[in-house]
Formats: sequence, structure tokens, C-alpha cells
Amino acid sequence: MLDQGEPDRAALTVAGQLHLGGSVLAARAETANLAADHIARAREYAEQVGDASRLHWLNFNAANVALHEMSVAMETRQYDEALQQAKALRLPASMATSRRAHYFIDRARVELELGQGDPSLKSLWAARRAAPEQTRYHLGARETIRGLVHLSRQTPEPLRNMAAWIGM
Repeated sequence: MLDQGEPDRAALTVAGQLHLGGSVLAARAETANLAADHIARAREYAEQVGDASRLHWLNFNAANVALHEMSVAMETRQYDEALQQAKALRLPASMATSRRAHYFIDRARVELELGQGDPSLKSLWAARRAAPEQTRYHLGARETIRGLVHLSRQTPEPLRNMAAWIGM
């Protein structure tokens, strides 16, 4: 029987994952302080539970907290910070394919915002390799491809292929 004053690992994992979702929602609502509070709480829980990537299919661990922190930086238009975080991330082999692809899509969006077209396209190709269907239909990926096409004076073949692949 669990001690009533001590939350169990599953409860901390679920609460941590909810804080991660809350962090992105808070960032999109332009409440950066609340987003930072959610990230801090999720990080505390991740430190307590360790790798809970298999628990309830939530993929909750320190790496996922770092991914969400990068997403918060991106959503709050701190693109230099987001790219710095993206470059520092090392995704573990246990990372869910959907999270891996989402990382590359977010990274591509940040790189586009910073005027780094070639790296952005490379990140989109990495997302496509990781999870093709998710990438094809992900709004962020589609917007990034449109942005890259719009910025290109002459659309290179890899970008034309990617644009055709999404039906553009």
C-alpha cells in the first residue's frame, strides 16, 4: 500500500506530462512566466521518476522536458535560445518516434525563423525519415515548407520534392 503522503511514480508521471502540455499552452497564450513554472514543475517530477517513457505511453523523462522547453522558447519567439537548446539536445534511442519527429519539425521552424533555410530543410527531411505521415500532415511542417518555398528565389530540387510530397 502506498503512503498517502507520497505520490506514486505513475501519478508523478501523469502530473509531469500535464505540466508539459500546460507549458506549451501557456507559451502560446503569451504567459511566459506560467510556461516556465510548468517546465520547472515537470523537471522536478522527471528528476523524481527518472525515465518513465514506457509508463502509460507518455514518454515522460528529462529529454521530453527538454523538448518542451525548446518548444516554449520557440512559441515565445526566443528563436536563438530555442536553436541553442535544439543543438544541445541528444535524443535517447528510447524516445518515441512521434516526439523525435516533432523535435525536428520544431527545429525546422526555428531555423526558418532565423533565416537558416538549408538547415531548416535538413531538419524537415529528418522529421520525414522519423515519421513520414506525421510530418506530411503536421501544420508546422507544412507552414515551414511553404515558408521555405516563399523565400527561395529558385526552389532547389530537395525542397521541390518536399513541397510536392505534401501536395503543394
